[in-house]
Amino acid sequence: MKKWLSNIGTMLLSTFIMLLVCEGIVRVVEPQQLAPVKFMYDKDIGLIHIPHLKGAEYQPNNYDIKFTNGDDGFRVTHKGDIPDFVNKKIMFIGDSFTYGKGVNDQETFAYELQQALIKDSVEIINAGVEGRGTDHALRSYQFYKDKYQPNTVIYFAHYNDLADNIRDEYFDVINDSTLTPKSFEKLTGGTKEKLRKSKIYNWLISHSHFFSLLKAVLVNLLIPDQIVSYDEDIDMDQAKKLTSIYIEQLRKEVEADGRKFLVYYIPAINDIDARIKGRQTEQEAFFDNYFRDKNVTFYNLSDDFIDSGETNILNHFYLLEGHWNPNGHQLVAEKLKTDANGFY
Repeated sequence: MKKWLSNIGTMLLSTFIMLLVCEGIVRVVEPQQLAPVKFMYDKDIGLIHIPHLKGAEYQPNNYDIKFTNGDDGFRVTHKGDIPDFVNKKIMFIGDSFTYGKGVNDQETFAYELQQALIKDSVEIINAGVEGRGTDHALRSYQFYKDKYQPNTVIYFAHYNDLADNIRDEYFDVINDSTLTPKSFEKLTGGTKEKLRKSKIYNWLISHSHFFSLLKAVLVNLLIPDQIVSYDEDIDMDQAKKLTSIYIEQLRKEVEADGRKFLVYYIPAINDIDARIKGRQTEQEAFFDNYFRDKNVTFYNLSDDFIDSGETNILNHFYLLEGHWNPNGHQLVAEKLKTDANGFY
């Protein structure tokens, strides 16, 4: 019996030492992104950030931040409850730039704008979701408009929206005009839901580089369709067509509800690099031309970055992985503060 227990103990100790060695090697050679499970699927709205999740996210050589989600998984824009005297609401819809990926709660442009406008009885609702396009922006507005009753809706368009929209995730488009919402029932529950609720699993992927690497490998092998990737060779004509349909539907619904609709273009690194060289990307040019032709209130934030006076725009305002750093969010927050009187 003692020999059996000794063998078990030796095996466990050897396994523990092996894991520590693997952890050390991965940390040095290939450090991983660390974060708890951040997303879940709702059967009606699709992918959402997990409501009321408070956590940390680390990406090597890029950021080490803390984030807090409130109701419906929306990134918080205010410390504590919004005061009772607030009676005007502005809803932000967009992707990871809008959500504020890569910066702390208080560093997002939505948070900074909220602090400036609270005195004017204005609430900012940050409904941005990472990795989603215009189709998701439309779905979000349809799903949340009655709950939040915004006075103004601001869509933050982005370079990747065209590629996101061509995935056809949220609507079946019939005859280029009828949009039928898709269901996400099949993506709810099951193993993913169990992992989301597992404290041990969340601790491991938040702290262990080796475990996070193992998870990434398994996801690539077993469920590669769940990984959002961007193919440079997308059917751009089809992407523009679908994007135009979603934008027009979003504009019509917002205005039919008696609300103000505005659009800001968020420049990707690709856009800034092209602007520095004296041209526009095809994506930026599409949004620029579309909204000006439709006479929609539109502002291209690329202009603010180019005119910032910084000699190295990308290094000053962007993280290496492509999102804005705190300087980028600060610049946009200042622009929005200047424009705020026209929001409501």
